[in-house]
Formats: sequence, C-alpha cells, structure tokens
Amino acid sequence: MFFESFDGTRLSYEDYGEGEPIVFVAGVMLDADMWEY
Repeated sequence: MFFESFDGTRLSYEDYGEGEPIVFVAGVMLDADMWEY
C-alpha cells in the first residue's frame, strides 16, 4: 500500500493489528525487509 503526499512523494506502508500505531523508518543502509524479523 502507498500513501501519496501533496508534492507527489510516495511512501510505502504496511498495516497490522489494532491500537496505537508504531512507525519504523528504514535508514539508508536498511530496507523495509529489516523490520520483518
């Protein structure tokens, strides 16, 4: 799933479970797959 901002920037996100959200931001050396573990 993607969120697109007003300037056209697209952010990928995954939604799991219920409750308050927790945001993990992948850095330059890591991709989003890092958070799978």
